[in-house]
Parts: sequence; structure tokens; C-alpha cells
Amino acid sequence: MEEPPITIEDFLKAQNIEEWPKSTHFRYDAYKSSLAVKSLREACSLDAIHKYLCDNVNMKHKALIEMELRMKDLFDDFHAHASLFLNYMENTALEVHTRKLEKLRKMIEKKRKKTVFWYPYDIVKKKTVQNFTFLGFRVNMPSKLPRHLTASEIFLYVLKTQKLDAKSFRIWSSLLLTDSSLTLLQDAFWWWFLYKYKHNQHDEDLLFDRISESFVSVIMNAPNYRKDTFYKIYPNCVSQAIYTIFQEAFPDSSHLFNDAFKEELVMTIFQWMTGIKPPKGIWNQWNLGTLEETTIHGNIKRLEQIQEEISIERETTSKRKLTFIKIVG
Repeated sequence: MEEPPITIEDFLKAQNIEEWPKSTHFRYDAYKSSLAVKSLREACSLDAIHKYLCDNVNMKHKALIEMELRMKDLFDDFHAHASLFLNYMENTALEVHTRKLEKLRKMIEKKRKKTVFWYPYDIVKKKTVQNFTFLGFRVNMPSKLPRHLTASEIFLYVLKTQKLDAKSFRIWSSLLLTDSSLTLLQDAFWWWFLYKYKHNQHDEDLLFDRISESFVSVIMNAPNYRKDTFYKIYPNCVSQAIYTIFQEAFPDSSHLFNDAFKEELVMTIFQWMTGIKPPKGIWNQWNLGTLEETTIHGNIKRLEQIQEEISIERETTSKRKLTFIKIVG
């Protein structure tokens, strides 16, 4: 009986193995290797993985995706049918109807321009700054503007007078109509009201602190590439808005809101927001219309003066009639 191998050499000799481990020789094919790598990249791409998951994994939002695609198809169909329907506007009967509507619209607009904004002077006090009282600082929200005015409608009125193109109007309206900007306008109006007519240092300080906070928020919302333009236009718009509120809310005090009032207002707002004084008389460039005579909606507001002019005209007419009768007689 043979003895078992004791060493590795004896074992290899018994197994007729000349070399261990045996060398393996691969035949390298560069072309096949490049194809294999390319195929592997395609199989592991993001698009391939996404497609595989969509085809083989049961996703909960699959129904939503299908619904979205269906809605898109329906919208395209609706748009196509609507386009065909709107083309029917070329019909002669519809053109006649459109002309009638346009004529009616012009008549309504003409009538609206003649509307007199009636102030019941015999029933209520005159709308002056002296007859109005600030109700006090509110911590959680700014105090409302007088006479049911809103900061948004005032800012929009001022913006429409700036003669901006459509793109600039959208940019500035989105900036002016933010919550922080509207709060700033309301607080700045009341600060100026107290400072000029009903001095109250405590409320003025509280209002000024919140004005500062609101202005920081407005600056953060302004695009960086428009910062230079912002510092030129925004203080000017705020000044115009405050002046407009005074004219709208206190029509019987219009004589107080003179050139000196506007100059001091502009100087204060610009120094608050830019730290420098604006060119003197910059308010001469405002295009707010005759706010001393009409409201922002175009209605006549100085009714007492109109009534006086009417009475004078009637007296003159009566005198002419009497003179004519004497001459004829």
C-alpha cells in the first residue's frame, strides 16, 4: 500500500500535474471589449433604468400619469375646437353685434366720465386731516387706510402713471404688491400723518421700526440685476402713493398738500431708503393727473366749488333775462 503524499511536490507528482495553479491565457479582442463596455453603459443609463422601473415596478402614481396624459389630449382637442369656433367671428351678423356692443361701451364710458362724486357735506363732517384720528399702532397688522382705500389700488394707480412697458409693469407690480411693500406703504402714510398733523412720538417710533423691517424684506425680494433701478424708482413710487392717499382721503384739505408738502415728503422718503437727497423738485415729473380736482377713478370731488359756480351762472342768466325783457319792453 502506497503511502500518502507528504509534501506538495509529492502530491503534484502523483496527480501528474506539472504546474499549479495552471496559467490561463485570454485571447483579448479590443473591438468586442469596446462593444461590451458600450452595451453596459447603455443598459445602465438613467433613461434605461427609468424605463425599466416604469415597465416593471408597480408605481402608485401610474394612474396619475395616465390621467395627466389624458387631460393633455383633451386640452389639445378643446383648443382645436375652440379655434374653429372663434374663427366664426368673421360672420357678418357677429360683426354687426360687435359694433353695437362697442358703441354701447363707448356710451357707458362717456356717461361715466360725467359722474359727479357726491359728498354729503350736510350730513357728515368735511373730509379734512383735522377731522380724522389715527386709531393707534397695531402690532399684528398695519392700520387700515382712511376712507376704505387700499394700498394695492393706490400702488396700481401710481404704476399706471409711470408709462412702463408691459414687461416692466409686471416686474414692478409683483414687487410693489408684496405683503411687505403694502405694509410699508400703510405704515409710512400713518407715520407722515402723525408727523405732520397729529404728532405722537410713541406711535411714530413703532411705525418707523416696522417700516424698517418691511423695507429690508422688500430689498430682499428685489432682483439683484435691478437693484440700481430699484433705489431710483421705489422711493419715488412710495412718495407718489402717500401723496395720492392724502388727496383721496382728505379732499377738503387739498390746499395743504402743496409744493412744499410734496418736497418735504419726497426728501424724507428718499433719505430713508437711499440715504441721499433726491434732485430738488423731482415731484414735478409726477404724472398723477389733477388729484386736487378728481379722484383716482376720474370722479369730480370738489362739489362745493361746482355748486357755487352753478349758482353764479344761474344768477348771471337771470340778470341777462331781466335785461332782455327790459330792452324788449
